[in-house]
Amino acid sequence: MAPPFVLPLAQCTDPSLVGGKAAGLARLLAAGFPVPDGCCVTTSAYGHFMQGIGLVPSERWHRALRRSGDDRKQELQHCLDMIRRVELATLVAEVWEALPRMAGTEERRWALRSSATNEDMERASAAGLYRTVLGAEQARLADAITDIWASAWDGRVLDYMLASGNADGAPAMAIVIQPLLNVAVAGVARQVP
Repeated sequence: MAPPFVLPLAQCTDPSLVGGKAAGLARLLAAGFPVPDGCCVTTSAYGHFMQGIGLVPSERWHRALRRSGDDRKQELQHCLDMIRRVELATLVAEVWEALPRMAGTEERRWALRSSATNEDMERASAAGLYRTVLGAEQARLADAITDIWASAWDGRVLDYMLASGNADGAPAMAIVIQPLLNVAVAGVARQVP
């Protein structure tokens, strides 16, 4: 059976399928912390849609690694352009089905956050490298997803991965989708060994 394209946040236990951020949120949910419910567009969806547009991430990543300067920028820009043209109507319909049914869902705005396979690692956080889209309406979900997928091909990502010694493979991108909330307090927790 093929891995799912969309998972409820509480089921995001495999970091290779959902990335570090989604897996961390699932652990917090399992421990009883008050985490807003949501869903995750998996790395399986990313891989499927990249294949559909003829972009093989591992090949393009290594091609970009072998280039420098303007040649590298052009290679990465070509990947960005391809991703921004992907058609996501079927994926957005699946996401919409998976989002928690709450009062006012139709009018609700959403927070979409990257959850790449190279984020929140012990030796490389990738903090601030990838896109986050806040306040997306239902009609904007496809654009928000492609924006976040495309952010994996920003030159800063490749440079960071080279500097941290983790550039061997292209990151796969998952996306956490949760309701946008007006909050009084938020925080970050780190597990201490």
